[in-house]
Amino acid sequence: MMAPVTIVVGALLSAAGLGQGLRIIQSSQESWADIMVRNLHAELTANNHSVVLVGPTKHCTDSADANGDPTPLNGHCEFNSCFGEAGSARGHNQTQPELTWLNGHPQACMRFGVESVGPSIWGGGPPQLAVAGPSGSTVVSPDWEMPFRRWSATAFSAAWAARWGRVPAIAFGSSGHKVSFPWNATKTMPYHTIYPKLAAQLVQEIAFLAEKPLIDADLFLNVNFPDVYHGFCEDPAEFKWVLTRAYKARFWWGILEHYGPAVEHCGRDRLVSDRAIEEHMKKYPYKCLISVTVMDSWFMEASRFEEIQEDYIRKLSHLWHCPDFPYD
Repeated sequence: MMAPVTIVVGALLSAAGLGQGLRIIQSSQESWADIMVRNLHAELTANNHSVVLVGPTKHCTDSADANGDPTPLNGHCEFNSCFGEAGSARGHNQTQPELTWLNGHPQACMRFGVESVGPSIWGGGPPQLAVAGPSGSTVVSPDWEMPFRRWSATAFSAAWAARWGRVPAIAFGSSGHKVSFPWNATKTMPYHTIYPKLAAQLVQEIAFLAEKPLIDADLFLNVNFPDVYHGFCEDPAEFKWVLTRAYKARFWWGILEHYGPAVEHCGRDRLVSDRAIEEHMKKYPYKCLISVTVMDSWFMEASRFEEIQEDYIRKLSHLWHCPDFPYD
């Protein structure tokens, strides 16, 4: 269970030499004013991390890997959360400068956050972790059955941080189609609070790893939360973390072959796919399974190296839940 992590957070930070927490860059494909994004910022800040949010001015579900420079804002941000002034392409909250908007795509937000916005707030210090999300849409891997489905902008943002920013990164997405609410909404959905709490818990687990780096070079963790139904999965303590692989399939001599990194875990010789977890949760919504995939940021696939997968099995062994259903 994850509860002990939050109970002993102060002691662990001190023991790990992280008394000031981590310097974290946060981006998202949701707008900078989205309540789920802001709630994660608040959770991480409450855990003693210094978090700089650089988010787009509006919801950017279809941005994928777009990374062009921002353009002047003509008009206002989503939810009237900001207004363009003198052709500005970037701005911030007047009382909280660590909340920054950028009139650009999510990946550009991550890029500007890593290269300039974060260091300018941290006195020149680089980010120690990059977090993308939580997103109101899935980050599970595309497959041959869905040729027009691409990786989400959330996953691409984390991949950019790991590949070009040289920053350990995590992408957080969710199954289903979530509704974006403004940061100041008084009536919200359960997942607006639950997903940020779960994301913050995983960040704590990564922050407390005795071994460094937090996440290996060129890799990022791709995390997908299940749907939250009324009566099911409404308490963060109900959720279980499953180490997965990105779904891949190929036709070989007329046979559809599923494949992935060969690694022994949970009595199997290969990890379950993130898509298998997502599909299983549609049938059994009470199981509350979260998929976590160790991704290669260059090839956008699960790391092929067995030793890499084994390393995360070992380092976070107390975290992983073994799925109780057959899979390819």
